Amino acid sequence: NRFTNHVRYTFDKRNVANPTAPPNSEQNTDLRDSTQHEIHEDFRYAITKRIYAAPGVFYLEDDYAYIDERWTYYAGLGADVITHPLFRLSVFGAYGYETQRYIDDYHQTAQIVQEWANTNSPQADELKNVMKDYDPGTEEGDVVYLTETIRLFPYYGVMVTQELIYVADVSDTDIYRWTFKIGVDFKVMEHLFVSVEYKEEYDNDANQLLGIRKRDQTQGIGLKVVF
Repeated sequence: NRFTNHVRYTFDKRNVANPTAPPNSEQNTDLRDSTQHEIHEDFRYAITKRIYAAPGVFYLEDDYAYIDERWTYYAGLGADVITHPLFRLSVFGAYGYETQRYIDDYHQTAQIVQEWANTNSPQADELKNVMKDYDPGTEEGDVVYLTETIRLFPYYGVMVTQELIYVADVSDTDIYRWTFKIGVDFKVMEHLFVSVEYKEEYDNDANQLLGIRKRDQTQGIGLKVVF
């Protein structure tokens, strides 16, 4: 069968450090609940045994990053570079289009920063520079989407996965983000796995003055259902 469809839903509920109000956003002392929803649908057509074409879409809600919704649409080519029974290496590259909208808390903080920027404060010029790229509406633009995935199968029922995702704005090279993940899945029963994962995310476009951290590191244990 040349056609395959992959759908993944991720739900992340955790307690995280809550950035203080600007301009002290890096003093993360308080904890709050954070919820993230992510859906990834990937439709693949096998061109050869190892090369495939794939359009797809990401949907993200993340209140910790103040993202109300982010849609990333893409289409590109992928390849299974190595397909050993104990080791697999895959790469993928695509061109896409992305839209992003922030939650109300983000815009309320932006209004406060804008008011400070209009005062005679010694930090006024710095605040004006931060706010010059602020967009109260929906941000959108073309992106490049690249991934690299390694899977190891050291024992029966055990899979080690390392994944690197890179997304960059086509029109502005300073706007990019990447995600690095490494985890181990332990098979409990058919279709059910216990997953241990470390994830590090970096967003170079994150506005720290508005309470968004550029770098975030998480470790977690969860359940994974695979069909």
